[in-house]
Amino acid sequence: MQILSQRDPKWVSDKLGSSQLTLGKFGCTTTCISMLTDFFGCFQSPPQIAHNVYNYTKEGLIDWHHLNFEKMKFTMRIRSTPGETVINNALKDPNQAIMLEVNNHSHWVLALRKTLIGKSWIVADPWDGTKCDVLKKYHNITGAAVFIRK
Repeated sequence: MQILSQRDPKWVSDKLGSSQLTLGKFGCTTTCISMLTDFFGCFQSPPQIAHNVYNYTKEGLIDWHHLNFEKMKFTMRIRSTPGETVINNALKDPNQAIMLEVNNHSHWVLALRKTLIGKSWIVADPWDGTKCDVLKKYHNITGAAVFIRK
């Protein structure tokens, strides 16, 4: 799976849906979803997802239930701290993936695996396109979104 950055010069200025929000500043969710399309074998780039107005509200927020991809499906949005079991179970299942909302509901990252030591997870961070320990970098997890293979 490709690790992507929302600030890639190829798409940093692309708008989210019909809003004025750009991938570079507000595209963390879109970029995580793009990485997931690669994981599930139906790759769409961040701009391909961003240019589909059906994927967004007028304000530029993801419209979770409108997301439609060939080989993956959105199943659940958790609007509070997901339990450790929820995250670990999603990571153990090859037909499931989980995005984590961090930094007090202001950023999304893609969970990749549990850390070897401690109770945290290695994530793909779309801000800079790197992998990091989510709790060391962001200190909290405030929500999640789960996807499954179709």
